[in-house]
Amino acid sequence: MLLFVYLGGEILFENLNAPKKSSLVFKQIIERIESGEFPPNTKLPNEIELTRMLGVSRPVVREALSALEIIELVERKAGDGTYIRELPPRYEDLRFTNEPIVMNFFKRIEASGGSYSAFEARSLMEPWLAGIVAVRADENDLEALKKICARMEATLESNDKEAFRAADVDFHRFIAHACKNEFLESFLLQAIDAEKFLLWRSEMNWPTRERMEKSVREHLEVADAIIAGSHEKALKSMEQHFVFHWGEVAKSIAAATSGD
Repeated sequence: MLLFVYLGGEILFENLNAPKKSSLVFKQIIERIESGEFPPNTKLPNEIELTRMLGVSRPVVREALSALEIIELVERKAGDGTYIRELPPRYEDLRFTNEPIVMNFFKRIEASGGSYSAFEARSLMEPWLAGIVAVRADENDLEALKKICARMEATLESNDKEAFRAADVDFHRFIAHACKNEFLESFLLQAIDAEKFLLWRSEMNWPTRERMEKSVREHLEVADAIIAGSHEKALKSMEQHFVFHWGEVAKSIAAATSGD
């Protein structure tokens, strides 16, 4: 065990020696968020400090922080640090008991292999929602979509896989938000979180250059259809995106659920 003082209080971290250490770092930080030891707007120790405190390498810490950012529990600010965010409403919606919300959510996902079910649900629902977005998106929505697409294209120039993954997630979160239906938005965001959590645990979550290029093309096709206001093209383009990735995601989820 390692003990350190932070924000005037003692926070206990375990020294980690198990396989897939980033998964354990991820869980430890969530536990401290839910216990109140890391309240919203708290700045986490930097990567070097976390490396020392947890007894793991810097890439392990970075990977865990990326996963926490994907599910919107932390925000990383360039040149400043990593901050704890307010618990997203979709997690609060799961509060049926006094047990920790987020950790139980992901424990259930791990135990049930629910990521595959989440991807299946998304593949059926998200193409239809893309069509709806093509009809309902306003100018602010379209500007936000163009910025996400620009970020995604930029990752091909930099070959930044972490930035690509973040832009990919933001694209699909945009679909959830821009459909302008709070129930569908909540459902889709939970499905995205469930899938991305287990995909993060597998090596296939870091795409090859070829997969990045194809994925960017597919996302741009969906975006072009939405911007053009074409319900049918947006729906069909998103369907094609899911068809291509179905086999790879299925293998990736299988790898993630087979053990660390």
